[in-house]
Amino acid sequence: MGRNALVIGATGLLGYGIAKGLCKDGWNVRAIGIEVLSDSNFFPKEIEYRCGDFYDESFLMDALKGIDKVFYFLSSTFPSTSSDSLELEVSRTLSGLDYLLRKMREAGVKEIVYPSSGGTVYGNVSSGNVKETDPLSPTTPYGVGKKMSEQMLAFYSQFGLSATILRVGNVYGTPLLRSTAQGVIDLFVQKALKNEPVTVWGDALHSVRDYIFLDDFSDAVVRISAFDAEGVEIYNLGTGIGTSLEEIIECINACADQPLTINHVTKDSTASIKRNVLDMSKFKEKTGWEPAYDIKKGIEKTMERKKHLIRV
Repeated sequence: MGRNALVIGATGLLGYGIAKGLCKDGWNVRAIGIEVLSDSNFFPKEIEYRCGDFYDESFLMDALKGIDKVFYFLSSTFPSTSSDSLELEVSRTLSGLDYLLRKMREAGVKEIVYPSSGGTVYGNVSSGNVKETDPLSPTTPYGVGKKMSEQMLAFYSQFGLSATILRVGNVYGTPLLRSTAQGVIDLFVQKALKNEPVTVWGDALHSVRDYIFLDDFSDAVVRISAFDAEGVEIYNLGTGIGTSLEEIIECINACADQPLTINHVTKDSTASIKRNVLDMSKFKEKTGWEPAYDIKKGIEKTMERKKHLIRV
């Protein structure tokens, strides 16, 4: 029999891919989310989906019964949520994680996989690829919230918690429509399919990030989840390759019916990161994993996935 996984936030961008990936790998997957799913084919029939409120204590405690490892992919804030206050990070991100860890202790569940943010906790990386041992210099409340969450997991590890922290790059390629102002590739692909203009701030065309396709991300999480962490273990999770926004637009235009219309805003976005690329040597050495999609192939697949969702 496979191990028992609880995926929290299973209808979101990351949780959706994780739930399906774990199921395919032989895990017994219980997935929870607040959405009432009208499509019975949203998840494979092997996945047990429960609709309910994560903050309903009785609902969460029942969902934790018999679980070996929790995958916490519930998002309450985004990098663009706030630029000058930690209020939301404290009231949502930190309080939500603390609540979960306390309930895990009560339920006797000792393992968690937690997605931190490789794109924000390190801040700007002027050259080379950033390693897990490099200093953390977040420039946004979201990045600070992720850094503090990592410290919270370290605190709870003294009570027997084992945590795998993944400092994730920029994930893209969901077969769902993105409605929040988050995830530039998915949003720009949707704009291209709708023939709508996109907005580029300041010199963002030259900004460089580490982008990872959803299927690669899910596969990587499944790979690392086969290992039990000793205390708290931290891994970068991206491709190790930097791609500029200008290159992304070129890739989208190459497979779109017509090129994107770009509206330039001269003002730079607040606390924008100019360059951030992850060093993947630790993760690859541990798992032997390699990404299957480069940026061109990943964008083509993203376009293919979203075409049937767009009504022009």
